[in-house]
Amino acid sequence: MSRSENIFQPHPLLRDLPLWKRRTAHMLVAVGTSLLATACASHRPSLSDITREEAIAKERGCKPVKYQRDFMAIEVTATGSGRQCLVQDLVQRHAWSIAEGFNERGSPARIVTFYRATHVDLDLQGHLVSSEPFENATGVALDQATSEASLSHLDDFPQHMSVRNGVIKTPGSRGVGIYLGFHKNFDLSTRAYASAYEVMPEDQQPLGDQRPYEPGKKIGFIHPWNYQPETYYSVDNMKVVSGGRGVIMVGANSVLRNSTIEVDGDTAVYLYGPNTLVEGNTFIVHLNPGNASELPAALKLRDADGAIIRNNRFMVKNSSGQEATAAINLLQSKDVLIENNVMENTHQLVRKDAESTAIERSHEPGAGAGNLSRPAGMPPP
Repeated sequence: MSRSENIFQPHPLLRDLPLWKRRTAHMLVAVGTSLLATACASHRPSLSDITREEAIAKERGCKPVKYQRDFMAIEVTATGSGRQCLVQDLVQRHAWSIAEGFNERGSPARIVTFYRATHVDLDLQGHLVSSEPFENATGVALDQATSEASLSHLDDFPQHMSVRNGVIKTPGSRGVGIYLGFHKNFDLSTRAYASAYEVMPEDQQPLGDQRPYEPGKKIGFIHPWNYQPETYYSVDNMKVVSGGRGVIMVGANSVLRNSTIEVDGDTAVYLYGPNTLVEGNTFIVHLNPGNASELPAALKLRDADGAIIRNNRFMVKNSSGQEATAAINLLQSKDVLIENNVMENTHQLVRKDAESTAIERSHEPGAGAGNLSRPAGMPPP
């Protein structure tokens, strides 16, 4: 058999086609493979850089986290426990499967997944985690198995999970930067129905009793949740830019600190559970009408008894000059301490439902409530 004949040996699916069509198909495969390799290489960091960062991480006692596969979405997993370090940027690229009729295979669902993990300190080391050019993905999240944990599966229940020192970009109205929460209607869940990025419908009161299924409605029943065991989730020193929600955390004793959270809509962060600490952050909302919520606020807390919200800045950025309704929204949250916060172009600092209570104070004598409203562009005092 000659070399030219060997090159154009037909694929079984192409065997009945004329020779010229078979040759055309093979040439398209060659061209497509070349384009795919180019697309992959254009966003691939230097292997030497990755190897160097991996060696440094190991020297520091930090388990390296890196992308392992080609021609698929750029996704990684953090498994087990202990300190783990991302050693490369995770930026997506188009990847088409010719065998599947040029189907897109590059779009991610979750870029960084905690897989059967607990007690993990994930250090992004300044790296970028991005779903661009795709929309509606999640940057960092629990995997499906742990996020559906119930009281009967506490061996898989994730606790003491932290994400820090990095940048996350997740465009799209259903994009989420960091989602440390739960799915479905299991014992530990407060969801009213399964959703890609919310633990229950925003701004609705929880349902304590079982509710029979009604045709045409998604709500079946709900188990009330007492936020036990305590989760101790933490997000620190992050920059998150998202089309949907920047950060969602569900559980007791969560911490959001020293981060900038920017979203297209009116809600940047949603936190569920008692004893939450929100400190030293900047919240930026653009008030895109396509991302509006029922009770808009940059920071929303539910069931957050004993929460502390201090030394944060709430900002509105848009070309229309529109103002936000509220900076903070409290739902069924008692004894929340709110102090030394600054808001710009926002009507009120705190909106509360009937069951929520808050204390506004300052450590500075004579400073009143200690929370300031300042026109946009005015420098801090």
